[in-house]
Amino acid sequence: MPTLGEHIREQRLTHGLSLGQLASKLGLTASVVRSWERDQVTPNRPQLDTVAELLETDIDELVALAPEPEPEPEPTPTPTPTPVVESEPEPVVAVEPQPDPVLVVEPESE
Repeated sequence: MPTLGEHIREQRLTHGLSLGQLASKLGLTASVVRSWERDQVTPNRPQLDTVAELLETDIDELVALAPEPEPEPEPTPTPTPTPVVESEPEPVVAVEPQPDPVLVVEPESE
């Protein structure tokens, strides 16, 4: 069974269309259609509908050939911020300055 890109290319050639001609009919660039044909990018559903119409092929066949879309990654949970708890400020205690200690030297007794 061909890939979606191979099928689009085969149908495009069967209808005698160049990449540029098909792209022009789709309102896209040739590089977009080329990326489809190389299975690098998958056309979205509205694009597939238009391709099916232009290439006179069954939309169900194109959809069946399209790869399953990648699942959306699980969202990373946002951490819950830790609430700020207002606390009572520490009481300020006044400390009286103390005089510098005096060193008393006693004479040596003989």
